[in-house]
Amino acid sequence: MIRVEKITIDPIETAAPQFEVSSYKEADAALAHLSINAPKNGGYHKCDFTVEFEDGNKYHGRYDLKHYELELPNLRNHIRDFVNLVAGFEKPEWVTEEKEEMWAEVRKQDEEDGSAELYREFAAKYDVGVRLDCPTSSHYDLSSTHEPCAVCGKGVKNWKHKVIFDPTDDTILPPAAYASIPEEDWDEMGADAPYSAPIGSDCLRRHPELKPYLVR
Repeated sequence: MIRVEKITIDPIETAAPQFEVSSYKEADAALAHLSINAPKNGGYHKCDFTVEFEDGNKYHGRYDLKHYELELPNLRNHIRDFVNLVAGFEKPEWVTEEKEEMWAEVRKQDEEDGSAELYREFAAKYDVGVRLDCPTSSHYDLSSTHEPCAVCGKGVKNWKHKVIFDPTDDTILPPAAYASIPEEDWDEMGADAPYSAPIGSDCLRRHPELKPYLVR
């Protein structure tokens, strides 16, 4: 996986200066500090941002910063949600039964103009992975004799698929990133080595956005 080199954030609607950080975690902390001055009435302050990755490629976007009492900032999830939307991994909440036809037209256009494939390739290569709780979190059923599902925590008796986690931030690695790690490096990585957790069939049906991340 190609990781973040630096993140530049420009609070374009306030007098706050542009700033630069080196991780999503630092970006969220800085945005949380800025959000103290964001409106509490449901509005927001617009922030332009650029994420530069280790290979020099950049992702540009806008973050609508709400007051921290209304919503804690999460830049990585903001990017991930948009990428997964265009890639076709997720369906937005506004797509009700009455709007299925409209959504189908949007998906058709994204596929035909190449946007969907472009974002699928981006999701597979760059650090915008799906975030789930670590499988050793307290809500997991560790008393089960079967490995716990990465989503619901219940023991999975006959699992068919797993996902691979990055232990540094407990995000799911795309298969391409997992496959790029030489086998001989695993022992040397120790606690920093990726780890796996199964996905139960019921949870997979409820979370089709996980399908591109599955490994057998």
